[in-house]
Amino acid sequence: MDRALRGGSAVFAVGMAAMGILTLARFDFSPVLLALPPDLPGRVAVAAISGICLIGAAVTILLDRRPRVGALTIASVLSLGALLHALPFFTHSASPVWAVAFESIVLASAAWALTDLLGELSNGARVAARIGFAISLFAFGIFHFVYHAYIASVIPAWIPGNLFWTYGIGCALIAAGVAVLTGIQARLATTLLAIMFASWVVIVHAPRVAASPANADEWSSMIIALSCCGASLIMRAGAARRHRSH
Repeated sequence: MDRALRGGSAVFAVGMAAMGILTLARFDFSPVLLALPPDLPGRVAVAAISGICLIGAAVTILLDRRPRVGALTIASVLSLGALLHALPFFTHSASPVWAVAFESIVLASAAWALTDLLGELSNGARVAARIGFAISLFAFGIFHFVYHAYIASVIPAWIPGNLFWTYGIGCALIAAGVAVLTGIQARLATTLLAIMFASWVVIVHAPRVAASPANADEWSSMIIALSCCGASLIMRAGAARRHRSH
């Protein structure tokens, strides 16, 4: 694995390992994993297997020992999770379901992109990963307008202008999606995305976890932000490689 990719893949892998540990600790599925019915027989066993798979896959990436297998494992688990999260929308039309589904999609897309960077995928799969990542950013940006009241409430009280930041970040996410999709300033956009997600871990999520250390949802939100930081760096590596090839 080259040096430019190692940092992003390591951050991403740490996030996935943490998600696997959280899954085992809860013996349940975190928001970005498989949305199986709560009364499904064997649910706990499947939760344990998925957690172990995420941890094992993350270790292969961190140790650079068959990391492509690890990336492919994470991509497959999260892709299935995205599908299972999205299916209830067609029966209940519950739009918040999409917010959770796109968390799976953005991380799965980065995992597919990492799989490609570690060994060629088909051109169609490569483009699909970029589109999935970009569309997720569009969705996150739109959610900042649709759910502005909730998102503004999460911003720490010591930061002035919470609605300004809510709408501004929404616009930034949409702009980053355009950059990733078109390839125009994609490296700059994904670099800024990584910085933004990292700042959320430190400024928003870590204090909330410290205030409620037994709250698994707060841990999950912080882990997702950390994973999205790594995912953005992976997409930056992909954009840099496309730039060099041209």
